[in-house]
Amino acid sequence: MKGNKQVEVDELACGDIGMVSKLSDTNTNDTLSASGNIAYTAVKYATPYYCRAMYPLTAKDESKISQAIARMTEEDMTLKYENNPETKQQLIYAMGDMHLAILAANLKNRFGVNIRYDIPAIPYREKITKTVDVEGKHKKQNGGSGQYGHVWIKFSPSEEEGLTFTVSVVGGAVPKNFNPAVEKGLQDAMLKGAYGYPMTRLAADLHDGSYHDVDSDELSFKTAASLAYKKCLEQAGPVLLEPVGNLDVTVPESLVGDVMGDLNKRRGAVMGMDACENKPGYTIVHAMVPKAELADYPTVLRAMSQGRGYFDYEVTGYETVPMNVAQKVIADNK
Repeated sequence: MKGNKQVEVDELACGDIGMVSKLSDTNTNDTLSASGNIAYTAVKYATPYYCRAMYPLTAKDESKISQAIARMTEEDMTLKYENNPETKQQLIYAMGDMHLAILAANLKNRFGVNIRYDIPAIPYREKITKTVDVEGKHKKQNGGSGQYGHVWIKFSPSEEEGLTFTVSVVGGAVPKNFNPAVEKGLQDAMLKGAYGYPMTRLAADLHDGSYHDVDSDELSFKTAASLAYKKCLEQAGPVLLEPVGNLDVTVPESLVGDVMGDLNKRRGAVMGMDACENKPGYTIVHAMVPKAELADYPTVLRAMSQGRGYFDYEVTGYETVPMNVAQKVIADNK
């Protein structure tokens, strides 16, 4: 390759820049060699944290977007694509807003795909804070065989993710063959909590109930469990949970105060600081920060540090959202 000229050659010497076309099975960081036994150390690319939800503008764009994004992420290792099952959004991670603007232009010019960006939704969850014992009763008669399901369930907070289901029924008040239906009814109902987000960390103990020899079936007990769950939401003090994680910010020592002040505004808790071993004059600030507060952090840190600072972030769990923040989230969700 010489400028915009392409000259065919039989071999390349050390220092030449060459191109081989129609390589269908090669990717960035692959090494080409005659023997196949040589592999250069792979280039380590920065992790992209600037995230936006991506929406195709038309149905035609939607049909082509997956293939186009797959091609772009294959070419650019600092792009990451994710189809989030919890928020039902297509997420694209990049190095900043300019990076995403270039991606949108490339998608339009090369693949004819038009997109728009939006702030990604935060995958909030819910949990209860009180122990309650509630009844769920489903009774329906419309000629012929009817429907009858009746359960007493004790709901309580749990440390385990999802649903912890136990049965302590005595005397056959609820036949064992209906227990799976009760559990399935609760699991389906937990997809939506009091504020519209999935319920988690819920313990449910089925301890009493009743049945009808003719009218009781699995659907009736599944419905009864769902009715009991709704009563639980009214009485058990549900609260919002948000994803939080470890944030490690590496900046020059002179900027540590600015970084810590900014993290306090983002509801972050500074856990400590370390000198950066491989970068003299730099300090690593360790903090716990909610994911919801970091949507614009890549660009803010870049501006604050004149491009000298960088960070790593990993979600480690869920914590209760403060009441003043929760009220705004719930109002926006409505």
